[in-house]
Amino acid sequence: MAIYAEYLDFDTEEDKLKQQQLYQVTELSAQTVAAVKKISRPQNWLLAAAPYCPDCRVFVPFIQKMAELNPNIRVNYIARNDFDDSSRFEN
Repeated sequence: MAIYAEYLDFDTEEDKLKQQQLYQVTELSAQTVAAVKKISRPQNWLLAAAPYCPDCRVFVPFIQKMAELNPNIRVNYIARNDFDDSSRFEN
């Protein structure tokens, strides 16, 4: 597992730069900021993501900014390609 800075190094420098550019322009709504700040219990969030993935580039900045707002939110990243399908929950 990795923290955000390590997540950025999962892929190429070009992918890292694209992820950083999206992070810089991502903004949370006032309603989201207020809700995130109200989280009072420690939480551990695990994200399977990678900077090369267009969908990940979009949602990771939101998650990371939430974690930066509230020390009760701890985010760990696992490389999307390393995510083992057998570890998923089955219904």
